[in-house]
Amino acid sequence: MNKKLQVFVSSTYTDLIEERQAAVQAILSAGHIPAGMELFTAGDEEQLKVIYRWIDESDVYLLIVGGRYGSVEPKSGKSYTQLEYEYAVKKNKKSFHSNNVSGVFGFKD
Repeated sequence: MNKKLQVFVSSTYTDLIEERQAAVQAILSAGHIPAGMELFTAGDEEQLKVIYRWIDESDVYLLIVGGRYGSVEPKSGKSYTQLEYEYAVKKNKKSFHSNNVSGVFGFKD
């Protein structure tokens, strides 16, 4: 029996709705479990803790990169998407992402 993986899907939202839906459909079609920010609204520190817990509980982190930087978390000055990505990297999550992550977030990965 194959293990079902939980895949956390991360991206900005309004500009990538179709791409996120396609990713979720592909994850489901492969027999795995999608998780993502559709369940949350980017908003506050408490929300970020919940998102980090979901990333912790996921087996894979999938980042979809578009043309927007996304909503900025006031304390860090970084987008919620960037904070999710940095957290997943720090936690050594298996990840899939565009080759343009450093261009979008302004750092080398």
